[in-house]
Amino acid sequence: MPVPSPQVPLPADWARIHELLSWEQVHVADRAIPKPPVPLILAGAAFSSAAEIRARWSALLEWAHTHGFDEVLLANLPPVPEQDVASAIA
Repeated sequence: MPVPSPQVPLPADWARIHELLSWEQVHVADRAIPKPPVPLILAGAAFSSAAEIRARWSALLEWAHTHGFDEVLLANLPPVPEQDVASAIA
């Protein structure tokens, strides 16, 4: 399975991916699966460094892998942005 890019997606794409993964998490039978990490674009990007924003995106990638949502994630990843989104929104 290809490894998703650690490049942070555009805010709208990140929010859409988070929403899809949240929906999947709610609709699986295993209630032990925690909610996916909230995007920093929704939880204080203005008060976060680019490194913190990248770390939160990486946490979402790791969450999806750990809990078996790789296919959902990979099917919904947008093209890699041409700009460094984390630096732009920090």
